[in-house]
Amino acid sequence: MSQCGDIKKLVRQLCKKGWKLEITKKHWKIRHQQGRLVSFSATPSDTNAVKNFRRDINRVLKEYGEQKI
Repeated sequence: MSQCGDIKKLVRQLCKKGWKLEITKKHWKIRHQQGRLVSFSATPSDTNAVKNFRRDINRVLKEYGEQKI
């Protein structure tokens, strides 16, 4: 699957868990229920984009004592 597709799949999983998605022209922002925000490119070109996105999400989840994805 493409990087963009992988990120969209992760975003869908997070939205099902209660995270809120904000879409702007070039970036998407996903917000945890308790307020922490993770921002990422809507069209990632970096080969590590999915890995970096997952790392950022897991940092937020760890902060709130939730299970990693």
